[in-house]
Amino acid sequence: EIAAKKEAELEKKRAAEEAKAKREAEIAAKKEAELEKKRAAEEAKAKRDAEIAAKKAAQQAAAAKREKKQTAQNSVKKASRGVTISLFGFGNKDSGDTDSSSSSDSEAPAGVPTITGWKQNRDGSVTGRISGS
Repeated sequence: EIAAKKEAELEKKRAAEEAKAKREAEIAAKKEAELEKKRAAEEAKAKRDAEIAAKKAAQQAAAAKREKKQTAQNSVKKASRGVTISLFGFGNKDSGDTDSSSSSDSEAPAGVPTITGWKQNRDGSVTGRISGS
């Protein structure tokens, strides 16, 4: 009878230990599931944020493109007929064809070529007489 009691107590202890281990395993599984759920939520949020950033960048690029197009259209509208429009900064000139001598009135030293009677053409080239070359 004593041996049966001890065996029953041992069986109770084993059952209690198994129940405790089972509870601990369930708790660990719940924690792991919660962590996985949090990771998935963070990944989804990061993906949404990346999509939003990409959309904003695309909208900004489209807005810049529209603005550039509008600026070009305004330039064309403002230009009078027969006027050359500067593209990409080439051919910039302030006052069309000019017909003047050098910007300063001083003479060049001997042996230095001088352009006299020069004129800047519409394409930006210069035509005139070269002396002292």
